[in-house]
Amino acid sequence: MVLVLKNLSSMNRFVKFKLQLIREKTEATRFLLPMLGDKYHRDNFFVNAHFMNAYIGDSNKPEYDNHILLRYNYLPTNFYLKFDKELIVQKGVIGEYDYGDNRTVMYVFKVPGEFQEDYNKFLDGKYSEFSTNYKLRILKFWSLDYWGRDNLLASILFRSDLIKKWWDDRGINKNSSCTENEYWYKPLLSTEVYHHKKLDIAR
Repeated sequence: MVLVLKNLSSMNRFVKFKLQLIREKTEATRFLLPMLGDKYHRDNFFVNAHFMNAYIGDSNKPEYDNHILLRYNYLPTNFYLKFDKELIVQKGVIGEYDYGDNRTVMYVFKVPGEFQEDYNKFLDGKYSEFSTNYKLRILKFWSLDYWGRDNLLASILFRSDLIKKWWDDRGINKNSSCTENEYWYKPLLSTEVYHHKKLDIAR
C-alpha cells in the first residue's frame, strides 16, 4: 500500500530518497527495519541503492520465521563488496544466503530482545501499541519529525486525527483491513514473507 508521508520539497536529498523508497515497500521495511543497527549503523547504513525490502520470513526457509530478513540486489562493485563485508558482522546477523538467478541476497537478523514485544505487536498490526521508545526510534530512523502536521507515519503510530482523515477522505471502510482500533493495514503474509519461485539457494 502506498504511504504518502509528507511534502518532500524542502528535504535534503538523502531524506527524500528514504521517504520515496518506503512509499511502496513492505510494512516490515517501514516498521521493523528501524529495529536494526547500533548508534553507528542505522538508516544511512542499511538504506542504500541496493536495498530492496525487509521481510518477516522466507517461504523457502521456515527456520527463519520470527526474524527480520533484508533483501539486497547484489552487484560486484567495490561499494557493495565493502557494504557486504560490514553488514555480515553486524550485531544480530545470523546468516546470509542468495538466490543466484537474479542476484537476490538475503541477510537474516535475530529480532533484538529489547524489541521482541514490538515485533509481536507488528505481527498483529497493533502499531499504536508499540512502546513510545520504539515509535520515536522509527520516526528518527526515517528522519521524520513527530510534530510535523503532515506526518502520516507518526499519525499511524500515535493515532492522531491526520490518519483518521486519510481514511475518511478515501471513503474506505478500514475494518476489514486493519486491526481493531488501528489505522493502518495489518501485515499480510503474502507480502511480508518473501516468496521466491525457484529453490536454488546458494549458502
